[in-house]
Amino acid sequence: MLAAPQSAAEKAAKAAKYAAELAAAGSSTIARKAVKIPSGGTLVVCMVSIVGQWLDEARSKLAEGSTLKMHMYHNQGRERDPVELAKYDLVVTTYQTLGSDYGKDKTGNFAPLGAIDWHRIILDESHNIKSPKVQQSMACTALISDRRWCCTGTPITTDVADLLGQLVFLRLSPLDKQHVFDEHVKRVFSATGSHYGGSPITLLYALSRTMVRHTKAQTLGGTAVLSLPPKKEVCIGVDFSADERAAYDKAHAAAKAQFDLIKQQGQSAVSQRILQIMALLLPLRRIASGGALCAKDIEVTDLAAAAAARAATAAAKAAATAAANAAMFSLPGPLGPSGVKPEGKVRSGAGPSTAGGPSSGAGVIIAAADDEDEKAAIDAALASDAKPVLTMANDADELCNLCEDVCEEPVRCVTQACVCVETLR
Repeated sequence: MLAAPQSAAEKAAKAAKYAAELAAAGSSTIARKAVKIPSGGTLVVCMVSIVGQWLDEARSKLAEGSTLKMHMYHNQGRERDPVELAKYDLVVTTYQTLGSDYGKDKTGNFAPLGAIDWHRIILDESHNIKSPKVQQSMACTALISDRRWCCTGTPITTDVADLLGQLVFLRLSPLDKQHVFDEHVKRVFSATGSHYGGSPITLLYALSRTMVRHTKAQTLGGTAVLSLPPKKEVCIGVDFSADERAAYDKAHAAAKAQFDLIKQQGQSAVSQRILQIMALLLPLRRIASGGALCAKDIEVTDLAAAAAARAATAAAKAAATAAANAAMFSLPGPLGPSGVKPEGKVRSGAGPSTAGGPSSGAGVIIAAADDEDEKAAIDAALASDAKPVLTMANDADELCNLCEDVCEEPVRCVTQACVCVETLR
């Protein structure tokens, strides 16, 4: 990477293109903002835990006295001026930081990283963008560069569909189109692919022209690229006490029963619920690890009951909202008889009329449950969920202890739970 910098000809061509586009934009602020700042640098996007390692490794490969400029675009002291950032030869950032910047301006012009035309972009552990529709994946795809690399030892983790997000980032047309990928790749490699016909040649040919796979037997100039000592495996048995064995066998039977129910639904169900399946093993790991454990620590979650609890909570909220809307429209006037939006908490069911409402109780406004009741219901549903997530308040400024250590800010999934991506690797 460091041995292949931008050529003088390409640098001059980018500068000329930039000047021409600025001239064409004229005095329009919007048009000038859309013009990408040329850079001869490489942008690396990686996990937060190895940002420093990337910079250390790069420095270790440089000759003494090298003038290569590097910058860690992470944490509060990062350079936020795209003009200055474009002057660096190597910029290393994280998926979380990139996604956060993109979330503030969901366009291809999000500053500062999205405002630069990079010489090269490298996604380390690129399987993190397997889904093209999540914010971090869209942020990576929106970056501009003619040279785009995906580096990973596991391009496919659970399903061939994991490749789609990476192909979208690489802009490997036409396989970066959802319908083309589903037609020529996904259904061919699915569990029922033989029913549809088709051939794996399309994907295999594309990968043979775009993928470089390194092996331990590979040599460079007659010397092995990687030389490792002989592999040594040692199995250390865990001797349980009678109580520990009883607890382990009970948790193992419960986990197996849950897995068998999912397995009966087919391989696709197993692939889709892999996180829940892995979470079933958590009580077993805790028992084998020893230490002080409470009953809840070694309890295997009933996935069906957890799903039913979530569905019931969602249904109750939907019903309460629908009732509130119906009651609101039944009142005289646009916002009630006084024309003023009622204040205070609104309760469901019959009872005393609200301020300004009819005394018969027919005009009582029905809304969602009280904050405390609603929070308790949501907490109960989340507590029974088998997914490995850390629940927290819906306040983006409030960090859990783990996020505070490894993430720059909370990373949220669609359930509004805080997901520490590092814990899912």
